[in-house]
Amino acid sequence: MALNPIAKDAAIVPEDANEVNPLRGFILNLLVERKIPVESNKMGPKVVWETYCDENEFEGWEHGDKF
Repeated sequence: MALNPIAKDAAIVPEDANEVNPLRGFILNLLVERKIPVESNKMGPKVVWETYCDENEFEGWEHGDKF
């Protein structure tokens, strides 16, 4: 997924380009595009996971018993 232009401005650029995390950009896009709310009481991490975990950017990621 290409970063939304607003997300590009907000993204933190790591010192090493190999450290770029595609999941971070994906979540940032969701926030910028208002697909997930900024307020965690409206959509917590567990709901974000359950909603988007099938996306390619989540491949290899897991969660613990507590979000």
